[in-house]
Amino acid sequence: MGSVRQKLFMQVGILVLLLVGLTMMANSLFLEPYYTSQLKHRLVDYYETINQMDAGQYNNELQQLIDIESTSNVDIMITTSEWELIYTSNSYFLDEKMWEKVKKLRMVHDRKFRPIFEYEDWGKPPPEKPNNEGPPNNDHPPMSVEKIEMINEKVGFYYAYTDPLFSNKILVLSGVLKSGDIIELKVPVISIQESIQITNKFTLICGLVLLFIAFVYAYILSEIFTKPIREMNDATKEIKALRFNQECSVESSDEIGELASNINDMSRALSKAIASMNHKNDQLETLVNNVSHELKTPLALLQGYAEGIKLHIISDEEKAKFYSEVIVDEAKKMNRIVESLLTIKKFASEDMSLFYKAFSVTDLIHKTIVKYEPLLAKNNLNIIFDLREDLVVYGDAFYTEQVLMNYLSNAVQYVEEPNEIRIYIQRLPRTCRVNVFNSFQPISPEALEPVWDQFYKLDQSRTRDRGGHGLGLSIVKAIQEAHQQECGVKSEEHGITFWFDIAVK
Repeated sequence: MGSVRQKLFMQVGILVLLLVGLTMMANSLFLEPYYTSQLKHRLVDYYETINQMDAGQYNNELQQLIDIESTSNVDIMITTSEWELIYTSNSYFLDEKMWEKVKKLRMVHDRKFRPIFEYEDWGKPPPEKPNNEGPPNNDHPPMSVEKIEMINEKVGFYYAYTDPLFSNKILVLSGVLKSGDIIELKVPVISIQESIQITNKFTLICGLVLLFIAFVYAYILSEIFTKPIREMNDATKEIKALRFNQECSVESSDEIGELASNINDMSRALSKAIASMNHKNDQLETLVNNVSHELKTPLALLQGYAEGIKLHIISDEEKAKFYSEVIVDEAKKMNRIVESLLTIKKFASEDMSLFYKAFSVTDLIHKTIVKYEPLLAKNNLNIIFDLREDLVVYGDAFYTEQVLMNYLSNAVQYVEEPNEIRIYIQRLPRTCRVNVFNSFQPISPEALEPVWDQFYKLDQSRTRDRGGHGLGLSIVKAIQEAHQQECGVKSEEHGITFWFDIAVK
């Protein structure tokens, strides 16, 4: 009984069983008083209805009297104050001998009628009648009466036994009509009790049926209600085991559906985070290997030349100067590698803040070309850029210049005959695209895909004196991602073109 489904099933069943039991108990304890109270109200209403009829016209109102008798199981008897029968619902009383017997059993005080329940002690004979009128003094009350309840001075209720017609206990409304006639409305108490017994039996039968239906419903409800919970439990077990291929079914918009959706989101987020972590671990491992490879050569050179100086193997000042320049040059290369790695890390971790502003991309390109003139002259190169129209863009000017400089450095490093480098701009709907072309041998698109990877070199045969450590394009990609703009490379018939987008102001 430890599962939620079993607990819910039993609790719903016990609740229905308790409700059925309480209903039957309430019927047994409170139904009879309630039923009797309602019956008394109806009898009073019937009395008021009959009291509105004219004296001597009861037979004319026969249909109305019959309706009262048939709808409420009430026996009506109307007599004069001298116990002359006017109307009765029982043909039994129409027999003259029977009626005389009834008259003798009835208590008649005097010719002025007083209701039977006004006597203080029904166990004693009534007072003697003047002029020897009425029943003999030794007559006792015709009925054993209890629970006398007066409505007013003319109408009241009482329970009675030993009625000639009823052998069991009866409820009687006895009163005086406005015409002076006497009316009695009688209902057998056993009919009330039988109604209550029938009601209780019917309630028991309905309760058993409802109990069966409730258990079936509880089973179905527990199955439906706990199904998503069981799925979530299974899913969380899979998540605990770092398996994220199982998802919960979201079939509702309530708290359970929201919880299932959140578990699915958490599973996907964890799966993505772990996959990203694994990818970054792989990248880190590759980076460590590449860094080790890239730093191994300058470190070896530094160590070798430093030991040469230490061992005093330098024969002249010129050689000492050469040794020192090599050490400084290699140290600078190591410093550039470390700075580039730190730059990439800052952009990747979103620690780098960009300062957006409007600036002229035309002026930026011209200024960058001027900075490269000594290097271009040294290598007998010329950059073609002829755009005199001022074009305003929006972004971080400093890092945009760094992107352009990395492209130009890459173009200068890899340019081949006919040594052509060209910069041109394409206008797009929301951005402008800066293209940097350099002549180069044809390259397949597949060979260009890894150029954005750290420490990747398009031509591994390049000597170290041409510069480059394979981090420039990785920096470009990081900067463009921070700008939420695109960058790319494409192979052309006579060369290769690197491009990047900038938002237009």
